[in-house]
Amino acid sequence: MKRLVSNFLVAGLLASGAMFVAASPSAAARDNTCMDQAHWSQISQTYGDAWGEAVTTLSNWENAYYYVSDSGQQVWVADVAGIYTISVGYSDYLNRLSDASHDVETSWALFSTFVDTVVAC
Repeated sequence: MKRLVSNFLVAGLLASGAMFVAASPSAAARDNTCMDQAHWSQISQTYGDAWGEAVTTLSNWENAYYYVSDSGQQVWVADVAGIYTISVGYSDYLNRLSDASHDVETSWALFSTFVDTVVAC
């Protein structure tokens, strides 16, 4: 019985080792795309600008002008891309903050993914 178990273990190890041998080391390497310097800089700048605008918008919502209207409603006013935007009610304000935060995270993910996977050549 011991011999059967040990033969089974050896066969299993050999089989799994064969799978590792079949995958070359380069299969695990990052697949970087090469792009000319001018286009790389242009796209990098576009993603960077989008992230900067998203951070500015989030900051403007975090520091929005707050007041209570004559009717008793809470109101926040923020400059969003040069346009004064009004948020009425706390839940609406929290939604605007959440959306702005999501935009920051998304634009950063796009920017960092581009920089990590595309190289200038």
